[in-house]
Amino acid sequence: MPKATTTNKGIIAAEAAIQFGLLGDLSSSKDNDLNNINSQISQLQPFQNVEENSLFNQSQVLVNMPYLAEMNVSVESSLKIIEIPLDEKQMRIIDHAPNDLVVSPRHLMDQSNRLSFYMKYDTFSADTVPYPSPITTQDTLNESSYKIGKDLTFNSKTKEESVSRPRLIEVYRTTTKPVSYKDFDGNLRKVIDLRDESGDIASDMFYNDFVETNKKYYYVFRIVNSNGVSGAPSDIFESELINDGGYVYGSFKQLSESELVEPPPTEPSISFKKLINIVPNIQHLTLNTNADMFSGASTDHLADISLGSANSGDQFWDQQFKIRLTSKKTGRKIDLNLKFEKKVSK
Repeated sequence: MPKATTTNKGIIAAEAAIQFGLLGDLSSSKDNDLNNINSQISQLQPFQNVEENSLFNQSQVLVNMPYLAEMNVSVESSLKIIEIPLDEKQMRIIDHAPNDLVVSPRHLMDQSNRLSFYMKYDTFSADTVPYPSPITTQDTLNESSYKIGKDLTFNSKTKEESVSRPRLIEVYRTTTKPVSYKDFDGNLRKVIDLRDESGDIASDMFYNDFVETNKKYYYVFRIVNSNGVSGAPSDIFESELINDGGYVYGSFKQLSESELVEPPPTEPSISFKKLINIVPNIQHLTLNTNADMFSGASTDHLADISLGSANSGDQFWDQQFKIRLTSKKTGRKIDLNLKFEKKVSK
């Protein structure tokens, strides 16, 4: 659209104003100064009363600008994904525990005083056994790392088999009856390599050990895979080579970890034949004194002396006890009600 001159703009604007009835007082003054016309036009509000004109529609617009442009603006929202760490977990890669061993004990029928154990690598069964009980400190660290990495609880069952093959058999032995598997820590007897000279790995093995006769030994066996992860310890074998006047034979007792701790007797009993003497223990008969009591007359400190040690207290005296006697032959029972009293005499 060519740009109009100032004169033409004023005339066109004036004619438009007359047509729309906005400048009635200018209809007879076309010859007036165009500057006054432009000044009055600039003071007009372009859309004032324009909706009252019957010829006006939405396709028309009245402005006092030389150019007019039309544009469409579209606004839409956008999403931005931000990754924010909520938690972190430190873990290390560790292999699954290998399977356990099936152990069969026996003794060699010769004069070598040897015990023999046949060990066979067992098959894997998912969701049947928990993570192996630890023996050494490293076993405890491996168990903690494995359960953290797999999000397992303390009583979760193992679900996956060892990736690496079994490599070693560890043999633990002690002469003192243990109360848990950790008592075998530091008592490693022998390490058996399952790989032979050709590179093959055996799945079973014999182990022979020299022992003294008439002496109890406690054995535990377990597998270690090629990645150094230990498997479940076997049951504890209480083994003894008994020499009965020249006749030598083996005695074996298989114990689980729960059977190691013997429960206290619920009914303490003492076997006797004819006579029984019931007296207080020495700790209840000891005089509890101090050095200050011997500085004056003994009668002055008589009230300060107590009977019984400081640890025993006065709970023994004036208490009633029941002792039941049971006959081994007839099973008849007799109850004795006893009460111990202390008396002070000057």
